[in-house]
Amino acid sequence: MSGGGSAANGYALARRAATGRTEHQLGTARAATAEAKARMERINDVMKREVPDAAVTRLPSQEVITKLRSQYLDLSTREAIWS
Repeated sequence: MSGGGSAANGYALARRAATGRTEHQLGTARAATAEAKARMERINDVMKREVPDAAVTRLPSQEVITKLRSQYLDLSTREAIWS
């Protein structure tokens, strides 16, 4: 057997490993995106109703909302790139 076959096998294994990592990262980004979106929607819903909610003990500051929106947009962008 020649060494060329081994190189091809090594390349195939490396490619599968990279694909697996990318798929894992995509899954992680999708989960984080969904979580950030759900938190943001919950906060926006509570703020719209202007009713105290037992599930939200303290309304977050504008800084927190801005951070969550930024995280959501960043994760959405990553998801789109990896899709």
